[in-house]
Amino acid sequence: MKLIRFMGEQELRHYLRGGVLENFTEWNQKHNRSGSIGFCFFDDQEAPESRMHYLSGIVDMHFCVEFMPIGTQHFWKSIGAYARPGTSVAEAMFKESSRQWITEYSTTHYSRDTMALVRVGIPDMHNYFDYQIRWMTDEELVKFMEEDE
Repeated sequence: MKLIRFMGEQELRHYLRGGVLENFTEWNQKHNRSGSIGFCFFDDQEAPESRMHYLSGIVDMHFCVEFMPIGTQHFWKSIGAYARPGTSVAEAMFKESSRQWITEYSTTHYSRDTMALVRVGIPDMHNYFDYQIRWMTDEELVKFMEEDE
């Protein structure tokens, strides 16, 4: 199963440089809306473009990255509360009928040794009814990596 993560530029660059990313946030203690610990990923059963509707305003949407777990990387399977389409994040926080529960996979650390890069995309949220992701070519990804040197 492939896993999807939306992330910022700093996290992506750290991963691409071969760094180990660590996060020990217990999201149930912080927001009481998720059982995840650390980094949250989503499975590929739903298109990432569809997920953008309920993740917007919650996660960093600079990049959408698709991974394939390597070996025995440990993930916790849990659920998180997100706004139903057509409702606001604020409304979903206080009104149960405005929430949907989405399966999440979390881990406290990952790197290139535990998660193989499949592809990197740049979300385009200009048209609410037609969110898209422009997947980077290999050449664009190499150029992006070179900008960091």
